Amino acid sequence: KAVGGVAGYRRLAREAAQQGVALISWVGSHQSQHSPYLLEHGVQAVKGPDGRHMYGSGYDAIYGMDLSSDFGPMFREAILRAARATGVSGFLYDSFYNFGWMPVNYHTPDVRNPHSPHHGRLQAHTQWRQLAEIMAALQKGGLHMLIESLGPWGQPQHGVRGAYNRPGSEPLAYQCAVSMGYSVIPVPG
Repeated sequence: KAVGGVAGYRRLAREAAQQGVALISWVGSHQSQHSPYLLEHGVQAVKGPDGRHMYGSGYDAIYGMDLSSDFGPMFREAILRAARATGVSGFLYDSFYNFGWMPVNYHTPDVRNPHSPHHGRLQAHTQWRQLAEIMAALQKGGLHMLIESLGPWGQPQHGVRGAYNRPGSEPLAYQCAVSMGYSVIPVPG
């Protein structure tokens, strides 16, 4: 609404393109606990081994969504629709690694399925394949995607304080090992 709704955003994207600037927007696969999607469809969040929702990165007011649930295809199509409607060139994918690529999700199999090898126990699964499929669809749709977060490849789009490698921070340092003390300023690779 701040830029005039969809029509205003489209105008902004068109005027930016006339100046040689590709307009990108922000997107993330995590949802507020008060998200209209969650209120309508229920929580389809990543869950821990005890079956509870896993908070991500210290945020306790948002859900990291399960991309293998109905949310994944809806998320992909919503991004493509938004790009077509507004004319943006791409998106900065917020928390790509911690809410998209990295989570190990535990879900309860359908105990009504007599062929289930899990016999009602929690079964772990990853969602990196679903995220890769989403990213491929967005790229095939002509969108330029930037990754915010520490990811499995490429140059992250934010800085990590060098202090993360201090004694006592080994778990975090392990995740950030190749990124200690880097700058938020892009440098030639």
